[in-house]
Amino acid sequence: MKIILSTQSSSDAIKKNGFQTPSSGKHKISKLLSCPIPPRKKPSAKIAKSNMKLEFFEVVGRQEIDSFFKTSFDQIRRSRS
Repeated sequence: MKIILSTQSSSDAIKKNGFQTPSSGKHKISKLLSCPIPPRKKPSAKIAKSNMKLEFFEVVGRQEIDSFFKTSFDQIRRSRS
């Protein structure tokens, strides 16, 4: 295996390959004179507290839930007596 080291200067390599990063003033990113303003906070949705009702269970299945708790309480009472 033979390793060849290039002794060409970088400008010679650029001329040979034809690629170079533009470095003129029109290609540079301009500096900001001031920082941009921060984004505005989104307004929160207003909910009327009088209309807010928390339902932990579906209204349709309320009888099923009541019967479940009733049977489990009955089992606890029987096991304690």
